[in-house]
Amino acid sequence: MKIAIITESFYPELSGLTVSLYCRLKCFSQWGHEVRLYAPSYKVLSHIYPNYEDYIGEIMPNLTVIPYPSKKFMNFDNLCHPKPFTFDTVEEDIMSFKPDIINLESSEGLFVGFMERAGLKAAKKLDIPITSLYHTNWIAYFSDYKNQIPLLKIPGIEKVFTKLIKWINNSYDLTLVPSKNAEQYLKDCGIKNTRYGRFLGIDVSRFSPNKKEELKELEVLKDKIKVLYIGRLTPDKQIDTLLKVFEETRKVTDKCGFVIVGCGSDEERVKAWASQYSDTVFVGRTPNEETPKYYSACDIFITASNKENHPLTIWEAMASGLPVIGPNERGVGELVYNNETGILVNTGAVDEFVSAILKLSTDETLRHKMSRNAINKVKDCTWENAAKNQLNVWEDLIMQKNRSVQNSVSKKRLLG
Repeated sequence: MKIAIITESFYPELSGLTVSLYCRLKCFSQWGHEVRLYAPSYKVLSHIYPNYEDYIGEIMPNLTVIPYPSKKFMNFDNLCHPKPFTFDTVEEDIMSFKPDIINLESSEGLFVGFMERAGLKAAKKLDIPITSLYHTNWIAYFSDYKNQIPLLKIPGIEKVFTKLIKWINNSYDLTLVPSKNAEQYLKDCGIKNTRYGRFLGIDVSRFSPNKKEELKELEVLKDKIKVLYIGRLTPDKQIDTLLKVFEETRKVTDKCGFVIVGCGSDEERVKAWASQYSDTVFVGRTPNEETPKYYSACDIFITASNKENHPLTIWEAMASGLPVIGPNERGVGELVYNNETGILVNTGAVDEFVSAILKLSTDETLRHKMSRNAINKVKDCTWENAAKNQLNVWEDLIMQKNRSVQNSVSKKRLLG
């Protein structure tokens, strides 16, 4: 199959989208599918991503990454975005490539960048299917970024964007959704072409649930139960709630230590906060290939994020045998089995988070039970299965399109 994929972001930027896309691309490459990926040019952020050229051109067999014109996204130092009205350059290459299908990763973000529904005209000209994989509920994040994006302060802006998202996604043949909660949300918004499926996964072989890692940088926490957070350090992750939880926990016990891995707009502030406490280790920006060792070195995973559709860190923690503490909302609430693979609490309820930490940190038997359950739950959630699920949908769409074309030709012959 010849596949054209247009993405809002890619490596070297690290996010759930970029990690999931890279892992699916590896499968497509290994199975002999010819893929062209159209991704941002990170040259404009080369001071942050000096290795950006490693992800341009033929980065693996059958996969070519073609950068499109990009710029820094507003005042977000580590994010790239398409330059407006430059999609013609992408469309021209797609037309020469002649793919069997076009897929978008984050159609809404691409629209805001290019100021057009990416890929739609090319799909119509080539008479091929076009799909979009839904990643982010942008509207849920508006309240967290009003200070950074003044546009979001305009009264009624949520209603405008809801109509925009409906118009964008209904333009495509299918909107693929990896979360049942997210699919229901999209249906409530009026999007009629959703298809739920396991389109995301995890490489369980990267994680070592039965082997505890001893890391030199965590030696100061050697005799403590280590509570881990891995993820972006940005307002939408409810970082302030997380820090408050850590502060309140240390007031009632000295048996816990806290490990923070990640980067983002709140990085310097969180780093300064962590430096005040001997029971907290701030790791900061870490390549994706190095994150398994931190899961392996810790005992409990925690997140306060209540807006993600399908946070991959939850599955990574479970594959590492860590019980998860998080809010009973959206993706976290969907992926964590309460009192079976972790403990779910009410969003923002600091006292409930603290109680959950105390319960797990003092009950080794419960931690081990949840660890076994978590490992078992994710063992079949592989990237191979996720990639196959996406390919199966595409193959069905291509067959439907071909039958439609054949029927149209037959009808013309009869009428002619």
